[in-house]
Amino acid sequence: MLARKFTFFFLLAFVLVPVWSQNGLSTVVICWDTSKSMEVRAIEEEMSYLEKLFKEKKETRVQLLLFGMDVKERTYQIRQGNWSKLKTDLQNVDYEGAAFYSALNPKIENRKVYLFTDGLQLLKKDYLLLGEGSTILNSSPKGNRKFLNRTALLNRSEFQDLVSEQLVKRVEEEGAQIRGTVFVDNERLANIPVRVKGSDRVVYTDQQGEYLIPEALKVTVLL
Repeated sequence: MLARKFTFFFLLAFVLVPVWSQNGLSTVVICWDTSKSMEVRAIEEEMSYLEKLFKEKKETRVQLLLFGMDVKERTYQIRQGNWSKLKTDLQNVDYEGAAFYSALNPKIENRKVYLFTDGLQLLKKDYLLLGEGSTILNSSPKGNRKFLNRTALLNRSEFQDLVSEQLVKRVEEEGAQIRGTVFVDNERLANIPVRVKGSDRVVYTDQQGEYLIPEALKVTVLL
């Protein structure tokens, strides 16, 4: 009886090894910030960066982590450098709410990733845990570069700022605005008053729970 068990084990190992070898593609992990603050971003620069990446990694698997208040995962197979499906999906992401790094960390801790984010924390102690050799990329003119650069240093990773002076100037010319969405238990709330600290200004959320405060430079929002 023991002889039969050992025979079965070795046969099973022999069958599994070739299958693993055929599917043994390397995996590229891309973390994409979908918070409302990332709606204005240097998308062309991000696409250019990824284009160069997939010219080097022509045969690979991509794990895409879309993160905001929660994390959504998608997978792609890149063949002969063709990443058109991934590119289209990234160009059509919906942006809303805030980003919580604490929701992302369990999926990326100790892993090498490409993280696209602006570093704007809703909570001060919401830190990032990255694997050594990761790359953090900011494409937002309002990104928290100090936080992102420090995060890269602490995690032995690289920080790249993709924002051009032209984009910063355009955002400044359009005027500072604050856009946001009010959620409670992942449900949007309509007709909720949103106040600006230190003033009498009050705006209300619309039917989608969204609000807009025009000409809002360096203000604190109260609910």
